[in-house]
Amino acid sequence: MLLTLLVNFFKKIKSFIMKTKISAQKLTFIRNNKCLSISCLVVLLLIFTNNIAQTTIQCKSTYNWMFGNQAGITFMGSVQPTPSAVSGSAMNMDEGCASISDESGNLLFYSNGVEVWDVNNTILPNGANLAGGGISAQSSIIVPLPQDDSIYYIFTVKDWTTSQNGIGFNYSIVDIRLPGNGTSANPLGDVDINNKNIPIDTNVREQVTAIYHENCEDIWIITHRGSMWYSSDEYLAYLLTSSGLNTTPVISSVGMTYYANNRFGYLKPSHNGQHLCSTLGRGGSGSNFNGTTVELLEFSNSTGIVSNPIVIADSGDIVNAYSSEFSPDNNILYVVGFDGTFINQYDLSSGDEDTIVASKINIATGTATKSSLQLGPDNKIYVSRDGSHYLGVIDDPNSLLNCNYIDQAVNLGSGTAMLGLPTFWKRQYYQIFNETTICQGDSVFIGGAYQNTPGVYNDTTYGGSLCDSCDQIETTTLSFINVDVSVINASPTLTANASNATYQWLDCDNNYAIIIGETSQSFTATSNGNYAVEVTKNNCPDTSACIAVNNVAILENSFVNIPKLFPNPTSGKLNLVLDNTYDEIIIKIRDINGKLISKQNYKSKQNISFEIKEARGVYIIDVSNNEGNSAKLRVIKN
Repeated sequence: MLLTLLVNFFKKIKSFIMKTKISAQKLTFIRNNKCLSISCLVVLLLIFTNNIAQTTIQCKSTYNWMFGNQAGITFMGSVQPTPSAVSGSAMNMDEGCASISDESGNLLFYSNGVEVWDVNNTILPNGANLAGGGISAQSSIIVPLPQDDSIYYIFTVKDWTTSQNGIGFNYSIVDIRLPGNGTSANPLGDVDINNKNIPIDTNVREQVTAIYHENCEDIWIITHRGSMWYSSDEYLAYLLTSSGLNTTPVISSVGMTYYANNRFGYLKPSHNGQHLCSTLGRGGSGSNFNGTTVELLEFSNSTGIVSNPIVIADSGDIVNAYSSEFSPDNNILYVVGFDGTFINQYDLSSGDEDTIVASKINIATGTATKSSLQLGPDNKIYVSRDGSHYLGVIDDPNSLLNCNYIDQAVNLGSGTAMLGLPTFWKRQYYQIFNETTICQGDSVFIGGAYQNTPGVYNDTTYGGSLCDSCDQIETTTLSFINVDVSVINASPTLTANASNATYQWLDCDNNYAIIIGETSQSFTATSNGNYAVEVTKNNCPDTSACIAVNNVAILENSFVNIPKLFPNPTSGKLNLVLDNTYDEIIIKIRDINGKLISKQNYKSKQNISFEIKEARGVYIIDVSNNEGNSAKLRVIKN
């Protein structure tokens, strides 16, 4: 095990050195010391990871999609990968297609399996007449040569109509260092004329996919034999290494037999490289066909062996099965048909065939044909709506109950989606899912920036893994704790609505000073003023708006409008403002026990000034008029 780890480690070192700049001193250290000791390995590891951390690898090779009739989207342009339409695509393909970008998200080239276009949407000088099928579900897939960021293999697959003697599975090589339609100084790449349409297998049709080998360097190219002339249950797994393609496949005879005419569909891998899903339906309403159309299988990325098939659907359920996609966490499978309006969702978590089949629900909305599925770099599954200027999206594909399908999610502008979406090779990212909750008003650094709104954010880390320069994708669902700071105003008593929390009442008129001892859910003001409460719940504090209390002095009142008595507290002198001018007003001053201290009559008054000459304390002011109105007001003399 240790030996294997070290071998893989040094392979990764070799690949890394080819792509990055390490100082001459560090390279000399590695060469001269031969790194045979444990201490040297540790130093080498530090050199390796330190330099990885300084690279600009951004893992954006799948950020540009070209498909359909001059349709295209890019996920570039914002911190979070967000799709937007691009114009100018030369693609016009009903079904299979492929695109590839560099690690910084710059489009390199794209293909429909027959032609290859560069970033300027011009066919490469040697990029015409590739051996893909015009109506093949997966007519092409673009895969980089391991340990080389300049050489790409385009594997092409014929469609089901190809004659018995036609070569079904071929490859061509694109070297992006060749001038192509550019110059030697600014090359745009070209097909290597000596490595174009190289035959691999005669009897392959419709399907091809690719998955990392367990060593995280080599890549498995996986396809299936079978056509209207050749019945077969054989999966073929070819290994692509830094030395090129091993054309002797690992053959697994397992699962459904491919036969009959008008059979078509995708072969899709799970994102952890451990499963395959084959969707091979039948056109013409499935006439004269009876058999499996959707199958889930295990895949060993160490041996290339396919095994343990589970039948998900047959011709009696989804006769037109065409495309599938796994949720990012690999626990859910989605399946669509060639000409169907459904998107079937299956819960794979049990691993039991009957339970999986019984879990099927249709999560689609709308009447558009939903023909193919592809996971985007934002961990959402995009849906091709055949003949439409929109893509649909499964917004939260990891959720069984709330996956949230949106039928018109991405406007393609003048481009038109057709049956297919690009086929990408499956890089073996390590996917991590987090849920983070912060207080309303706070922010957290995720997704490349400080975020203060709920949402789903992705971070890609790299440099510490032997499996890929793109080490892992961490998806964080960010939510907020909203503290209820509403207040019930029964002046002069205020009550916080939030229960099971901690409270601190504040004096807004005194720079939000803490009111000592007032830590209950309710607070009764002893003087007029403005008050707020700080509520803390689930470790999140928030403060209410200030609430005015103006009736602390009012004990009783029968006037139309409450009399105003101020200032309160007072040093002795008081002002009384009534709601009207009355012929006679009587003011009585009593102590807190009700003992009469003084009495004064006023004629034709609305505003009255008077004074409490007694010692400091609490007093009751009785106000009455000749019309039978009265009020009792409490006042504090300091």
